[in-house]
Amino acid sequence: MSYGLFFSPDPKDALVVARLIKDGRYFEPYLPEDVYGELRVTSNARIALVRRMNGIKNRVIGILDEYFPEYTTVFKCPLKGKASVQLLKSCPFPAHILALGGEGVLEEVKKAVKKTVGRKKVLALLEAARDSVGVGYGLESARMQMRLLIKELEFLGEQLAEVETRMKSFWK
Repeated sequence: MSYGLFFSPDPKDALVVARLIKDGRYFEPYLPEDVYGELRVTSNARIALVRRMNGIKNRVIGILDEYFPEYTTVFKCPLKGKASVQLLKSCPFPAHILALGGEGVLEEVKKAVKKTVGRKKVLALLEAARDSVGVGYGLESARMQMRLLIKELEFLGEQLAEVETRMKSFWK
């Protein structure tokens, strides 16, 4: 059976198509127009962005699980808060946190958060870093990978906001 329905040299194909039409076993294609077409394309773009963001989030969590599994005991949702994201960009692993010390970690957090930062959270992070069971090899490469993933996640977040703004504009 050939794939061309209308220009098939095989007469059997034409009979099959004729029988399908006679029996009503076919579908009319739905091609959205105007706003609905725009919304469909924009919605598909949003779905693709969300999938990419979820994949990156899973990779970040995987790296944390390997190098600093205790991080989620201090920051329950590591990719939600500004302070946590700043720490993941600059000093994501126990060796980096211990090297900075309490005041250094506070300074890093202040780069992202304008209001006061809880010292209890910083002390809990230092304690978790001291007692960490994460691996200690390949730290600088993993740090670079973490920083790149966080940057990519931020960029995709900006794109998602742009797409969602575009989607909202269709309803006005």
